[in-house]
Amino acid sequence: MSNQLIVFDMDGTLTDTLPVMVETMQRALEASGFPRDDDPVRVREELGVDLALTVRCLLPSAEDSAQRRVITNYAALYRGVEKELGLRLFPEVLPVLETLRAAGQRLVIGTGKSRAGLDRVLPILGIGHFFVDSCTADESAHKPDPLMLALLMRRNAAVPAETLMVGDTTFDVRMARAASVASVAVSSGTHAAEALRAAGADHLVRTLAELPALVTR
Repeated sequence: MSNQLIVFDMDGTLTDTLPVMVETMQRALEASGFPRDDDPVRVREELGVDLALTVRCLLPSAEDSAQRRVITNYAALYRGVEKELGLRLFPEVLPVLETLRAAGQRLVIGTGKSRAGLDRVLPILGIGHFFVDSCTADESAHKPDPLMLALLMRRNAAVPAETLMVGDTTFDVRMARAASVASVAVSSGTHAAEALRAAGADHLVRTLAELPALVTR
């Protein structure tokens, strides 16, 4: 079906930023007086949602002031770690975006990033021209709240039946379900295939390279 509204998550879906996010969190823990988490997989799986919630999950017994210190250090360290490790798209992203746009799909971004963060990375990545709209967490609500999808659908005159959410976390899947929108979950990002399936993903793909076949048939 052409002229669908396809909503893309950013981190872990379009951009291979999980190594940056995990390493930044580990350094933020250290800078705040906590040891690095000995389970990087656990750190990865807690990312992709509101940063304050991530820190609460990682440090449930820490005082509020200590948790706020981790959040502050994460924000201060992120860009340095990103510069060190590199900011990159998954290799299949550009061909997929080109194929979908050529097929008449309307592409938008729905991300947990801030507006400032998204506006900073889009020119670096060179993909901003593919998207007709975007919505960030500081302009709506954190996933899995469905407000982000509701705003994007309203602004782009779309209804749930012609909208598709593409993301790599259970938060993306749960947001889509709450908005009565179909979801495609990509298992090469933050959360494993089993968790994405259990969250209720309508379609599960290993990489974005499988997406055009789903949406253009």
